[in-house]
Amino acid sequence: MDYKACLNNIIGITRSDCPCITDKLSNDSLPEKWYTISTSDLYLDELEGIIPLFGVDAAKECDNDELADFFVKARNNAISLLLKDYLIGLNQKFKEGYRPYMGWIASKTFGATQLLNGGFAGIKLSTVAMKGGLITINKVFTMMDAGATFDLYIYKVERNAQMYELVHTITGLQSLPGAIQENTLNTPVELELSEFGADFYLLYQPAGFNPKQNSVSCNCGNKEILLRQYMSVQGVYGAEIPMMPYFWGSSNAMGLSLDVSIGCNASSILCATYETYSPAREAIALAVRYKAGELVHEYVLRSNNINLYTMSSREALYGKRNHFKAEYIAIINWLVDNADIDLIDCYVCNDKRVTKGGIMA
Repeated sequence: MDYKACLNNIIGITRSDCPCITDKLSNDSLPEKWYTISTSDLYLDELEGIIPLFGVDAAKECDNDELADFFVKARNNAISLLLKDYLIGLNQKFKEGYRPYMGWIASKTFGATQLLNGGFAGIKLSTVAMKGGLITINKVFTMMDAGATFDLYIYKVERNAQMYELVHTITGLQSLPGAIQENTLNTPVELELSEFGADFYLLYQPAGFNPKQNSVSCNCGNKEILLRQYMSVQGVYGAEIPMMPYFWGSSNAMGLSLDVSIGCNASSILCATYETYSPAREAIALAVRYKAGELVHEYVLRSNNINLYTMSSREALYGKRNHFKAEYIAIINWLVDNADIDLIDCYVCNDKRVTKGGIMA
């Protein structure tokens, strides 16, 4: 589960309907009254001691800065920092069950041309059964016999299932004639592994070009052992998508190589906890609000704009910022102490647990 999705709108900004506030929070690129949406019924401006919204507006150093954009970023950054600190705590307290892999899938060196006749070609990733596993594709390297622009379709087939799902399409991949072409993805593609195991097919249509022959092995020495704990790799070729399980298999990766990072998506613990455990759900929402409050006060304290809040209330702002930070840390420590690592296959108990001072003390 994507933590950004499961924690989306976990806190609102304000429930106020006063135009003096809401007019500045309105933005054509955001949903109507987006600032009132809160899945926890907690609102940032109701955090005790936080600077009022119009105080933040007064601290802006550029009139063109949108107040709506500021609060969207503050909330998103609070969620991202919560996840980061939570994972740091988990990694300190528990032992990783799988070592992460960072490298490439399939070789980036190639030989002769593989002649194909239409249809679909690509690679098949047969992944292990693993709750919480995640493949992140950062780059796609193409090795073809001609320059071309094409799309890469990613299908997921659960182990022993008949149905397939198109989970992502990478558009506009480029190739060079007889050379390797690096395609950096603007947004990395994330593929969640399945607790039952799944096959991922990464397929393109070779129309007017053919792939070079490159090995499905990464040729990366001992690192390949790490890769194999997550999957086996095979080149595939066939006529029609519904026939994917029966595609012809090959040790040739069909001119594709992937730059990836593979490991545990431990944020899924946070989402599973949020969905199933009421005390933790409230704690997570409170933590996001405290962290967002801390970020808001940091912003105002750094402002060079002279106003009532930046000049006359600095000690109070510092005091509240430190209070928000301390409350946030206390909640993170509690969440880590009460984490149910059995929700995913990423961690095992560690005899050397952190027991003094808390995770973030």
